[in-house]
Amino acid sequence: MADDYKKVQEEYEKMMEAMFSGKSSEEVAASILQQQEAMMQHMDMDQVMKEAMGAAAAMMNQTESQIQAQTEAMIQNLSASMAGGENPLAGLTDSMGDFADLFGGDPEELTRMFLGGDDPEYDLESINEKIQSLRVLEKEPGVTLSRSHETFRTFEILLTAYMSLKNAHEMDGLAMEEDPEFIDQIKDMLESSWGITNPAELTEKLRELTTAGHQAKYSRYQAVANPQELMDDPEDEDELESVLPCWKLAQYFKDKLPENYILGWDYGRAATVVRWGYTVGYINEEDSWAWLDQIAEKMIGVFDSWTEFGLSYVFGSLFWIAAFDGEEGISERFEEGIELLTELLDEDEDGQPGVWAQCAWISELTD
Repeated sequence: MADDYKKVQEEYEKMMEAMFSGKSSEEVAASILQQQEAMMQHMDMDQVMKEAMGAAAAMMNQTESQIQAQTEAMIQNLSASMAGGENPLAGLTDSMGDFADLFGGDPEELTRMFLGGDDPEYDLESINEKIQSLRVLEKEPGVTLSRSHETFRTFEILLTAYMSLKNAHEMDGLAMEEDPEFIDQIKDMLESSWGITNPAELTEKLRELTTAGHQAKYSRYQAVANPQELMDDPEDEDELESVLPCWKLAQYFKDKLPENYILGWDYGRAATVVRWGYTVGYINEEDSWAWLDQIAEKMIGVFDSWTEFGLSYVFGSLFWIAAFDGEEGISERFEEGIELLTELLDEDEDGQPGVWAQCAWISELTD
């Protein structure tokens, strides 16, 4: 039996190595199930699982950098990571379902095993300290610009820079991608994460983002003293688990940030949806620019710098992710957001300024 345990351990080590070499989680899951059927019919499964999990843990400890790279790649490929309305970990959790069955655990817990289970690096207090430290930095003065100036078009495109950088989209025109394969991926993402499959649904979503969005929800969460007032069923623990982190965040920042500090998130996403829609053919060029004109004018009236707009975008993403992944999700999203803002605003290793640093914020538009 000892030889059998050793064989199982070796097979699990091979499985972990296969995962980190780039195989999809579905392929690895299928392989595991085959191994389970062929090798474990007559074994003491409790003991086998104990040995196997020990081997898996050892392998993960030895390949931390590989795990990080694989995790980033998996998350990058999730359509919900493009800031839709769905749980950004749903796809990853689903793909881990077969692993959960084998390990005898819950898919979300297994996902956390691969993503890391350390305490959040950022809590609400440290997030506030970081935001406030960035808000008081000296900013380049905004410029007055004519609506007909070509720089205004550049400015409008750069309102999508956060998600464009995150997803490696082009930022030199309305179209985000030219490769048909990537265009198909955007179309699939619009359907799965945004419920957009045609021009009418695109227009409806843009109206929603620019008239209500998460800003309306955030204001509502700030206004109530008891989170149970926000629940359909005050006795539903699952609903409370979703509502409570959002309510805590809204209450904590109630007197620390402007009430409308979610608008950069809503309008920045709206600008991105316009470009996605144009890329897949759901909206024409004229209507795309008309929407971007409206979005840009609103942002110019609310914010005075790329820093403020960017922080608003990141802050809104914290409120969104809180409903799905609580404090841990808030911390991870904030860390990612600050990294992206740094890349957009600061110089890189070669001294090249970020795209926002290359285009002045517009403080006033003229005809």
